Amino acid sequence: MLIDYFLIHAKNYLSTDDSYYLLSSCGKGYKTKQMQSTVRKIIKFASFLLVMPPLITLFVEKICQHYSQIRFTNIQENTSPECGIADVIATKDCLDTHEWRKKLIGLAEHNIVISGNYCGDQAFNEVLTCILARLREVKELRVVIIAHPKFLKNNNKILMKKIRTYYKKRFVLIASPNINLGFKNITNHTKCTVIDYGKYYIQGGTGIKDNFRYRGKFSKSKKTSVQPKTKDDAFCVKKEKKEKTAYDDIVISSINENVKKIDRSAVFEEKLLPNSFRDQDFVFYHKQGEEGNAVYQEALFLAYKWDRYAKDKSFPRENWDLKKLDPTDVLFKRYPTLLKNKTVKKPPEENKNPLYHLLKTGIPLVISESQSSYKNFLFQDACVDVNVRTFFTGPEDYQSDWKRNMIEKVRQAQKRIAIDHMYFQPPSDLRKAIAEAANRGVKITIVTALGSSAAPPTSEKFFAPRNLVNLFKLKQDVLTEKRDNLTFYSYAQGKNGLHKKVMIIDDYILAGSGNMGTKSLTLIGDHEMNFEAKSQELAKKTMAIIQKDILKSRKITNINPSVRQRVQSMFHYWGSNKWG
Repeated sequence: MLIDYFLIHAKNYLSTDDSYYLLSSCGKGYKTKQMQSTVRKIIKFASFLLVMPPLITLFVEKICQHYSQIRFTNIQENTSPECGIADVIATKDCLDTHEWRKKLIGLAEHNIVISGNYCGDQAFNEVLTCILARLREVKELRVVIIAHPKFLKNNNKILMKKIRTYYKKRFVLIASPNINLGFKNITNHTKCTVIDYGKYYIQGGTGIKDNFRYRGKFSKSKKTSVQPKTKDDAFCVKKEKKEKTAYDDIVISSINENVKKIDRSAVFEEKLLPNSFRDQDFVFYHKQGEEGNAVYQEALFLAYKWDRYAKDKSFPRENWDLKKLDPTDVLFKRYPTLLKNKTVKKPPEENKNPLYHLLKTGIPLVISESQSSYKNFLFQDACVDVNVRTFFTGPEDYQSDWKRNMIEKVRQAQKRIAIDHMYFQPPSDLRKAIAEAANRGVKITIVTALGSSAAPPTSEKFFAPRNLVNLFKLKQDVLTEKRDNLTFYSYAQGKNGLHKKVMIIDDYILAGSGNMGTKSLTLIGDHEMNFEAKSQELAKKTMAIIQKDILKSRKITNINPSVRQRVQSMFHYWGSNKWG
């Protein structure tokens, strides 16, 4: 009835018709008709705004689903990912991931495919420097990088220009900006580094940018200077600058030697930088390579999609998950090496673009390796023989395999569920599954960002109220006598924000690039790469890292969102198809 009232009288909210003016007492006197009408119109219009946006949001969601089902008709949604066996290491933080990325680049013998999303600043230059050194050492090495052009600084463009000058046929960087696909605002949100056909790779949520490279408590040190934005193309340099000696041949060679040295103690140095992120990734080594090969092929296919968009501003209709495509799809006719178990003994003729060279080159039957002693030393602390399944979701989907798997695992939980996520904004079916687990006696521990620091990051002020409201809803869904099974923590490290996407369910680890939010789970607004790993030992080590986050957090006992926080949460929900 209330909605009908607002819809019927919506036109009158902006009307100046005197028939809606009324007199009302206010203190000792009366307001005039015009004064009363202005106040009344403001109140009515505000109430109209509170009702209509949720209705519009629901309508847009339905249109998005309908749009996807119409456009992407060749998707086989019932295909389930296959398992692979890998040795896995859980990184401690962003700095640990950054060091691992450089070490794996030092192992590359055939190809490097990086999808970083956030790539820029000095951290990206360090990775580019390692790649340049490796290109000089390995004559057949090819490199493909997918990055958002917004974050590339002028010094990054200078170094990339130098690399392209000497290795144009072996190095390419592909832009993955924000684009509109129907009603969806999408981008490539994956963060992975794949080496040698997927023999080694890193998955998680860490970008290749300075605020992902450092860790530590809030520091009052000055922020690193930011290069002014240019109107030029994303990969062009506005002004040529004199190249620093840091990129000279001798220095590059010495950097490459340092990368090969094993000194894990350097990883744990406390380096301070305001506005840095706390995150975690996982390093994989596949002995047989089957699941790793799939990750490699999907990363290449993702690069192909965004390269097509960069060239003709059209997005390929095929689903990102190759296993969901029909074998007769035109993509496989163009690139038959993307079919499962497709291998070649000899590579095709040289192609100017390394991406298309790799698309036309299948995975060899035997992948040669070097520096085996170095590799064995790197992975001596790994959890061995871990069952791994990788999930590839994107804007082409109208439902999420990753969300469906997450709900399934939550419903199977017996002892514990630990959630360490930047966003805690689960869809209602996932939230209810977590509540049901708590009612069964499963211990639920949630670490998220609630803006409880004295000076929280600016972005956290924006999305944290919605996290708080969702925790409140979860608590309301749990029986009163079972609420002791819920434990909530707010990560509180000043300007250092929480950026994690890790979940432990008994002996399962569910992690990757996807947030527990709208674009990653409901609207499928971004390309995401997530994985499920089953290992008691890996779950134990990952939980130990989450315990360190808990030590940096505040325990939340009284959850009662204010009116202001509820309104902020509602506004974040209305725009979640755009910002997550």
